[in-house]
Amino acid sequence: MAERREIVDDEKAAKYLNLPVELLRQYRIDERGPRYYHLGDDLVRYSLEDLNRWLNVNAVETVWVMSEDTD
Repeated sequence: MAERREIVDDEKAAKYLNLPVELLRQYRIDERGPRYYHLGDDLVRYSLEDLNRWLNVNAVETVWVMSEDTD
């Protein structure tokens, strides 16, 4: 059986990522956004798997250190 991926248009992808759709489109133009599928003249789709991968690649780990009170 063939693998079935859940794919969404750019508006749903932007909503999934909690980004304005115009920003996601600009990321695509700048080639710095998530992987996408260009299926026709104006037909762009994203897989949820790729959106999650892009989020993980762009995650920034922070270290929070609580300083001791020296009063």
